[in-house]
Amino acid sequence: MSFWRDRTFRTLVLAAVLVAAVGMVRPGNMSGMYIPQFWQTKARMHGCADVVIAGDSRSAIAVSPAAMMEVLDNTRVVNFGFYGNGYSEDYLAALTEVLDGESDEQTIVFGVSPRSFTRGAATMNMFKAYQRIADSEVFLTRTFAELLRFTEPMDLGKALESTLRQENRDTLYQCFWADGWIASRDENPRQDRKLDNYVREFQGNPVDEGIVEQLLEQVRRYREEGILVIGFRPPTTAEMEAIEDEYSGLDYEGFVRRFEEAGGVWLRLEGEYFSYDGSHMDRDSAVMLSRELASQISAYRQGVARGVR
Repeated sequence: MSFWRDRTFRTLVLAAVLVAAVGMVRPGNMSGMYIPQFWQTKARMHGCADVVIAGDSRSAIAVSPAAMMEVLDNTRVVNFGFYGNGYSEDYLAALTEVLDGESDEQTIVFGVSPRSFTRGAATMNMFKAYQRIADSEVFLTRTFAELLRFTEPMDLGKALESTLRQENRDTLYQCFWADGWIASRDENPRQDRKLDNYVREFQGNPVDEGIVEQLLEQVRRYREEGILVIGFRPPTTAEMEAIEDEYSGLDYEGFVRRFEEAGGVWLRLEGEYFSYDGSHMDRDSAVMLSRELASQISAYRQGVARGVR
């Protein structure tokens, strides 16, 4: 019997053609590492860095380790920021695990946004979600990443519509880098997009002083262990900062003072940085900010070496 006369064989061939067709029309706005593999790998970073970037999605999107390493020669930098992340006890403990304990330049850089001090962010976030994934699933994802990417379930109707009707396509492009950075660019930026969300968020989920104090106490411990602790406020927009200052419940300048009293070093990153949605930074601005951040860290280290600070 000819294979082509066999119904099962024809069905398998048709299925393979359809899978290939769907894979080829998949929107190309997400590139780099396969996204589940990206988060799983990041959540398991261990002993691999001299400098670790901490925080939520703002840090994950705002800081490029590669751009920092252009300034900080022979320094390993990774981005350990997670979407929706809060400064929970387990996350703060994990930061030291990411650092190479033998390094003489151990540094933790906190990108501090008020939402990171809320109870909601500390209890439900991507760090906790990906920490719970079994090692067996991580192995399968790593081994079959490209196949899983190609065959990942998707809404075919939306994919075809975005392909045929450009006005309906997703305009946010993101590239997921192995060092933990998410380079982002939106072809249709709207700087007021996130404002109402944050007002509602803080009205039902204000800053928790216990979480603030937990971070400050951990800063003291880091310093006792010889780890340099840096803090900065990831740039957003004036409107977003006003909303956070009014609704979050965090006295930001008071926090900066307490952070410094705990032994941390606070950096103020001046510059023209662009946020595509009022909260997250465009990739070009992220590269500029990362170089500025690295320059200020380098200047601080040099000052300490000379006994100036």
